[in-house]
Amino acid sequence: MGRRSSRDLLVHTDLHFLNVLARPGTAGPAGTPAPAGYAAIDPQPMIGEPEFGVAPLLWNRIGDLPAANPGPALLRRCHDFSAAAGLDPEVARQWGIAREVENALEYAAQGHLRDLARSLWVSSTLAGNTLDGLPHPHALPEPGQDG
Repeated sequence: MGRRSSRDLLVHTDLHFLNVLARPGTAGPAGTPAPAGYAAIDPQPMIGEPEFGVAPLLWNRIGDLPAANPGPALLRRCHDFSAAAGLDPEVARQWGIAREVENALEYAAQGHLRDLARSLWVSSTLAGNTLDGLPHPHALPEPGQDG
């Protein structure tokens, strides 16, 4: 049982910009136009806290963070998205750390050193102490581009 099991729900777990597609408007009742919307694709569903699903938004598109002070911008991204979605930003940050540490262990075992560096940058930055010696986040690959 989770620490907040009363809020557990079905979580996408891989929600990021490549998995959200624009849906064109359709005809509504009596042929009236319905507004366009969006569709989340490629879910990797899991029952749990909704904050668990914020992490992919943090490790994807880190190249979009400002070159100067990318760490605070990553923390703002976590906070702003979580708050806009009605989620707890602190719980989302903590899940982001846990999920990126898990990713880092997998990348280390597979020898994907640039993905490992990205996961270490994101997790240590979310933890409040970016590790020394890592490449600038703009020099790191997007997920899936290291091997």
